[in-house]
Amino acid sequence: MKRAPWFGRAVESWLQEVLAVHFDPAQGTPYWLKREKELGISVLRQVRSVADLKVFGPMPERDLADTPLEQFIPAALLRTKKRLIVCETAGTAGNPKVTAYLDSEFRYAFPEFFAYVARERRFPIGVNWAFIGPSGPHIIFKSAQTMARALSSMEPFAVDFDPRWIKKMEPGSAGFERYKRHVLEQALRIFHTQEVGVLFTTPPLALDLAHTLPAPTRQRVRGIHLGGLPLSPADYQAIQANFPNAVVIPGYGNTLFGLTLELTPSRDGSICYFPPGPRLVLKVVPQQDDAAPGDRIGREVPVGDRGQVMFHRLDKCCFIPNMLERDEAQRVRMPEPWKALGLCSDGVKDPGPSLKNGVPIREGLY
Repeated sequence: MKRAPWFGRAVESWLQEVLAVHFDPAQGTPYWLKREKELGISVLRQVRSVADLKVFGPMPERDLADTPLEQFIPAALLRTKKRLIVCETAGTAGNPKVTAYLDSEFRYAFPEFFAYVARERRFPIGVNWAFIGPSGPHIIFKSAQTMARALSSMEPFAVDFDPRWIKKMEPGSAGFERYKRHVLEQALRIFHTQEVGVLFTTPPLALDLAHTLPAPTRQRVRGIHLGGLPLSPADYQAIQANFPNAVVIPGYGNTLFGLTLELTPSRDGSICYFPPGPRLVLKVVPQQDDAAPGDRIGREVPVGDRGQVMFHRLDKCCFIPNMLERDEAQRVRMPEPWKALGLCSDGVKDPGPSLKNGVPIREGLY
């Protein structure tokens, strides 16, 4: 983590370095140079702080789904395409969106950040991982592979899992249940034939395994990383109770922005997630009911209040400002002990799909 070029930096300093790459007139990012011209602004003169990012307006979500990926990558970086890691969203809230990370950006945003927190939390090192989730174009499996290696393991044992297929079926239908059994059958084979010390999966599948695996097998699991779907306080406590010897670290993230993690173990099941900062800036802004989109992206709710999650992704490979998420959450401050370790960004508590944004959500198992 401390090798990351942004770690411990003031966000304004890192922002200027990122903007200089994307808005370089000769070697910058085609999409953003075009947007700058359309908006009639001079980004390198006008945008001096995160607050100034509101000049871009809300990020057009459709552009991320319909625009060729190269349009979002600086021309200077396209000369080394072999360094790019490409991934797609699951398409839960619309058409899948594609993005890319430089290999170093991916390493710092996923395995290095996880390993940094895991070591502080005494997560097990050098044991076998089982990953029960989607692979293919999805970032979660690519991160699982690198996380396991970052903690001195080989690549995880894994299942075949297509999250887009199960989302075509109604939850509770015969097809949905049969596909879920198919996933669980693969997972159970791994646990019955291999020594598994770490489980990385989604909350629903962790609960299913908690109800299916025999007690001695569950007691051998010493670490659990949860991601991919919202985690309720009740489910968190049930997972902790059924895997009594496991250090549980929930994560909240997505393909477009990366990973945030629970830093301090929860006592009541509620979860606070924090980014490594400053490559990822989380904001909690007023709900759409309370303000027009163009206005609310420049206003945060007070600490302790709930609102809609918005993020700024500040990577040299990909710049995404003012991206309004489907989720709502409570705004929270970074715990003091972690500030001393170099993490200083605001976080979000108990994020979950908003009931106010009008987007139909069918989550399935991921």
